[in-house]
Amino acid sequence: IGSSAVLYHKGVFQKRLRYCLGLATNHTVYNAECTGLVLGAHLLSTLPIGSYISVSFAVDNQAAISAAGNHHSLSGHHIIDQFLELLLTILDCTPLARRPTIFIRWVPGHQDMPGNEHANTEAKNAITLGSSPQQLLPCYLHTTLPANKAVLCTTHRATLITHLSNSWRKSRFGKTNRIIPLHHFSKLRNVFFSLPRKLSTLVGYLITNHNRLHHHLHRIGKSPSPECHKCHHGAETTDHFLFQCTAYAVANNTLARACSLSHARLTLGTLLASPKRIAALFTYIRSTERFNRTLGPLPQWDPPDE
Repeated sequence: IGSSAVLYHKGVFQKRLRYCLGLATNHTVYNAECTGLVLGAHLLSTLPIGSYISVSFAVDNQAAISAAGNHHSLSGHHIIDQFLELLLTILDCTPLARRPTIFIRWVPGHQDMPGNEHANTEAKNAITLGSSPQQLLPCYLHTTLPANKAVLCTTHRATLITHLSNSWRKSRFGKTNRIIPLHHFSKLRNVFFSLPRKLSTLVGYLITNHNRLHHHLHRIGKSPSPECHKCHHGAETTDHFLFQCTAYAVANNTLARACSLSHARLTLGTLLASPKRIAALFTYIRSTERFNRTLGPLPQWDPPDE
């Protein structure tokens, strides 16, 4: 991120300064705008005392302007403190009768205003060409500015979320992401959290395949065969129970109509994609009575409005 300031005196360009703050993972645009004010105040201090009667700092960031009049300790406010200190130094060195009037005004960015466009160009040059020579910069900018706390926290949080997501995806539990994508789960989080205990347990059974269907019971040595005891056509997996078992063909047709889906599009992921379909799934399972021995009768659940 780069920052700059250009000095115009009586409408004529005089000087410029630029400063490279560092990476966007350590600083914000707000920090850059505040640094621009510091550079501008330093340029002002190089003019002969009494050669101007008014000063206007043109800034295209309203947060930086508000911070100049805010005395609360906020993130990055140490830069504004340096700006105000430079202004006070200039005023103290100027005779009372000749002290200028100082304005800080907002200008719209990228509106082809000569001074503002010039400053934007210099800020880009600060990134590619680096800062102005150190002897031209204010003492405060002779060293690297401290990193912005808010940006560091945001960057760390994003890195942590990415790491945890990758770890979860690679783990043995990552298959839940293939059934309920993260963007779907974030939308339906409140719906899942509002489910009665029995129904939320049932959803977990279906997603993990750790349930009382014969395919899983056979795998853990609790059933002599993985075959479906209702239709005797294939292993009783979750998909078989929900979509393929001929013993539940009528209930399965009702489920497809309730979800407005063809049989080819019926998957556990599509059934868990909206509150209406989740309610239809519970109605299907309730009609089969397949999990009554484990969970007892399933309670009624009215889906919230979508």
